[in-house]
Amino acid sequence: MNEILYSKSGLPAKEGEKVFASRLLGGQQDVFKVSVYNNMIYDPLGTDSNREGKLELTLKKVSVSTFGLYLKYLKTKNKTHFLQAQRTYNNG
Repeated sequence: MNEILYSKSGLPAKEGEKVFASRLLGGQQDVFKVSVYNNMIYDPLGTDSNREGKLELTLKKVSVSTFGLYLKYLKTKNKTHFLQAQRTYNNG
């Protein structure tokens, strides 16, 4: 099993860099996770970004579409992708 960790820029994280998403490869299905705070997808460019070090962020399992939209947001900084990811996460 192989795990790919993603940084704030949406690219694979380097050693010691904060992780905002992960993809676990292997087994029968890949497992996708994104950073969550207060049961909402965490926005690293949003209002809580200045308190990032103090927040208890967790990685929660999400669908492939939510993961893809969140990574696209991290790469492009386009808020539309974040809002779509948030909606697909809330809809299950």
